[in-house]
Amino acid sequence: MPALFVDASIDQTSPYVQGEVRYTVRVYDGVGIREGALTEPTAKGVRLEARGDARTYEDVVGGRRYVVHERDYAAFPQASGEV
Repeated sequence: MPALFVDASIDQTSPYVQGEVRYTVRVYDGVGIREGALTEPTAKGVRLEARGDARTYEDVVGGRRYVVHERDYAAFPQASGEV
């Protein structure tokens, strides 16, 4: 497993226009980054809103321990089609 990677997931793949999709971003840190910041995600034709506070926890993936920084967003597609 890499020392640092990003994972993103959504809770549905065929939402209605302006329907809410939960979008979750996780940064897996296996190197102990001391300073850093993530920019807010953007997507053409999608309104994104942060939901709740960011969470930090530990997880083991592929036998390697990571500190995971997780953030949830609500995504609202504004038109039909691929994003």
